[in-house]
Amino acid sequence: MKRCILFFAFIFSINSYSQDIQLRWNKDLGTAKELSKAGNKIILAYFTKDDCKLCQQFYADVFKSERFKTISDNFIFLMIDGSNQDIKSTDMNVIKQRRLIIHYNKTASFPALVALDKDGEVIGELITSANKEDIDSYIDFLNSLIQ
Repeated sequence: MKRCILFFAFIFSINSYSQDIQLRWNKDLGTAKELSKAGNKIILAYFTKDDCKLCQQFYADVFKSERFKTISDNFIFLMIDGSNQDIKSTDMNVIKQRRLIIHYNKTASFPALVALDKDGEVIGELITSANKEDIDSYIDFLNSLIQ
């Protein structure tokens, strides 16, 4: 009986792992560029805010989609958090995040996603739309970059 329980627990754990990949998010562009150069991978910069419901839905629609899971190993992930935009903040992490938003997301739209090359140059366009057709089209675009 114990073997049977262990067997099903093992199968369940494998199934759970395969359904939800864990992405390794960086918060520093310099680190993301180093990893991109070392692994010859494209950087995906994701702009989000903690209290943004649309950001949470966008995250699920893009990063948890089966289509994205099949290509996720080809990217370095950079999360740019726009939650704290206090212009008077002296926290270096907040300042760095704000600078990335100003440079790569000029409209300060959340959620947003943009591909960057190993030098931090934009590839394609920033996607700010959370509708299914635009997300599918962007995943097609990402797929074209890795072929």
